[in-house]
Amino acid sequence: MTDYGRRHVISLGGVCELCGGRFALEFKQHKGQTLVTIRKPVWTEVDAPAG
Repeated sequence: MTDYGRRHVISLGGVCELCGGRFALEFKQHKGQTLVTIRKPVWTEVDAPAG
């Protein structure tokens, strides 16, 4: 889906009770419909803030 304009998206993270894998349920509002996508998160390391 090509992204034009504003979208309303919320994601909820979870852990599978069977395999222990992590996932995210993404709910996106688009033209009066709610689309649900299941995503496997990709974790990346970020630098700690200096302080």
